[in-house]
Amino acid sequence: MNTGSLLNFLNSLERQGFLPAIANKKIQDFLDYSTRSAGKLFLAYVAVMGAIFVSAGVFAIISHNWDDLPQHVRGVLSFVPSLAALYVYYLAVFKHAHSTSWIEASSMFLMLMIGASIALISQTYQMDGDFDKFIIVWLVLTIPLFYIARASGIAFFYLLLSCKFLTPDFDFGFFGPSDFSLNEKYYLFWLFLFAYLPHFYFSLNKKSDHQGFRAIYLGWITAIVLVLALPFSVKAGYLWWGIATYMGFYLLGKNITQVISVH
Repeated sequence: MNTGSLLNFLNSLERQGFLPAIANKKIQDFLDYSTRSAGKLFLAYVAVMGAIFVSAGVFAIISHNWDDLPQHVRGVLSFVPSLAALYVYYLAVFKHAHSTSWIEASSMFLMLMIGASIALISQTYQMDGDFDKFIIVWLVLTIPLFYIARASGIAFFYLLLSCKFLTPDFDFGFFGPSDFSLNEKYYLFWLFLFAYLPHFYFSLNKKSDHQGFRAIYLGWITAIVLVLALPFSVKAGYLWWGIATYMGFYLLGKNITQVISVH
């Protein structure tokens, strides 16, 4: 049974006296809210996926026969992805500020195009640096996107890239990895995580006992990243750090529930 048929059925029950008018209105309001929420979520998901595929297509077009172009032409073209993404982001922020799909898609597109421009500029001018520096610059330029228009879809890629600084250094022997040591830049993971956490906090609904999809999505990916990254982000006492993390999430959820109950 689709939504229209269900609404007609409820109206018929009200006309026959089996359903009070107030109850019918509450049920229809709930159905309307659920339908609109699911529709917004679907549109945001499709928009983000579209931004990812469009970004891949733009990068593929620009990088085609890249080495055959003169250096000055490559230097100019290196800025084209970011400039195009900035224009789309401008439209989203100033023309479609109340559209979640516009905000999420434009933020994802801008984040990916910033990375593409940095990579193209570095390759064109043979700039010194390693992959870690590339990730650092990329993430630093991504942080404002969390707070300008409150984009959350980029959080998954942001946290995934920040985990690069937790990748252990393996020593490979004849029979495979023989030993590994913690990444000396593991502290950068915590710095980027702390820069993102206020966005997660602002997404929490403190006036209701129900959290929106944004808060649930951010909470899950934050918890998963923390638990998986924990063994590689501390020097010792992995078990105790793990227990402390689970206790911290439990106490945080309990305190939030108490604050909501008070208000």
